[in-house]
Amino acid sequence: MDQEKLIHSLKLQLRIERTAILLLTLILLGRWAYGNFHTRYFAIYVNNKPVACLATREAADQVITQVKSAVAGAKASQVSFKENVKIKRAPRDAKTQSEKEAIKSVLGKVSLRVVKWAILLDGIPVVAVDSEEQAGDVLESAKERFGSMVENLMEEPHFKEQVTAEEMPVDLAIYRPKTEEALDLLVLGGGPEGGVYVVQSGDVASRIAARHNMSLTELEELNPGKNLARLQIGEEVRVSNTNNSSKRSLTVVVRDQISRTEPIPYRTESISSVQLPAGRERELSPGRNGLRHVVVAVTYENGIRTGEEIVEETIIREAVPRRVAVGISPR
Repeated sequence: MDQEKLIHSLKLQLRIERTAILLLTLILLGRWAYGNFHTRYFAIYVNNKPVACLATREAADQVITQVKSAVAGAKASQVSFKENVKIKRAPRDAKTQSEKEAIKSVLGKVSLRVVKWAILLDGIPVVAVDSEEQAGDVLESAKERFGSMVENLMEEPHFKEQVTAEEMPVDLAIYRPKTEEALDLLVLGGGPEGGVYVVQSGDVASRIAARHNMSLTELEELNPGKNLARLQIGEEVRVSNTNNSSKRSLTVVVRDQISRTEPIPYRTESISSVQLPAGRERELSPGRNGLRHVVVAVTYENGIRTGEEIVEETIIREAVPRRVAVGISPR
């Protein structure tokens, strides 16, 4: 009987202990859930590092949309990030920012990519435009630019590289809305790395930086002492372009046909003579150059002459050799 009471007492104690452990676990889970879902904010992470903190997820989503809207001429749905950008719960010690501050923080850490029609050289995107038709216009303009430099085209200009066009996300630095600007970037390789941008109506510092694939910090470093928050229309801002793909350039090959008449040099024939001592020479008859008419194909690459070849030849007058007697008689 005593043994049954002991067993019953141990079972009761075990139930009490299990209930206490369960209650403690529930309390801890409740505190963790409250801390994560009620007291923590949302952060925008770039490559797993928090760069901006907002009070709600909706506010964080709005910041991402505003950052993408910095690309002129593109919808937010067409813009993506080169980096890994995510919205997650913020660290416990994070402090919230205003939407304007958050946009500036994110723009300073990301490189924007936009879905456009890219012209690729050997598989590498070099310039991007708004449509497939515009990409075709750019390539035709490249042929026309260098083809017009010669008088007699032998054939349609062609490209040295493998050239394709494809709709794809590209770095904002190679996007050119105007055909002439796209052509310059394509055939000149982007020109110098730095330059001056003239502020247009509606421009703000963040959009200027994004357009040139720069962060706001880089733009500020290039313009010390300039108040980028109060830019005026017509004001000049120093910008840079660090995109490596813009260093590649298209090579347009043009073949020009020229005709010319040129001499055919005569050769010298030597005839042994026993009447002259060894080492002596005497001209028997002078030589005369001939004449020929040739058609030459001259090759140019981006306007620079790189070679030529004769494609047709007509002999007008044969060359007459010069005849010389060479003495072989011992002295």
